[in-house]
Amino acid sequence: MGRLIYTAYDGGEGEDVKLLRLDGNATYGMSSTVYLYGGLNISRVTNISSDDPYLKIDINPGVGFQLGVGAQFNKNMGVQIGFARLNNKVEISAPDFGLSADAELIIEGLEVALVGTF
Repeated sequence: MGRLIYTAYDGGEGEDVKLLRLDGNATYGMSSTVYLYGGLNISRVTNISSDDPYLKIDINPGVGFQLGVGAQFNKNMGVQIGFARLNNKVEISAPDFGLSADAELIIEGLEVALVGTF
């Protein structure tokens, strides 16, 4: 089971922050309607910038994970409830001053999804 998720967050007067996530999961059927899933994801966050002209922020893709439980109501409709963690590497630098730092951007939380099967 895999999915591609694109999300944009309204940045108000500035640019919108965009998130692209690709999931790959393995599933285990506990019954004919309930299943467990878990797997890895790759995420990319874009359009995060600084108002400071001397500061440069680069966010590189990272590998995270997700796991949860799903239920299939009929052959075309289901629901999933799970937990996801997205990891991204952040490079912050001020090239004019010869300064740089590395950090990790972690986004995690619960997610609920309606699932359509075709």
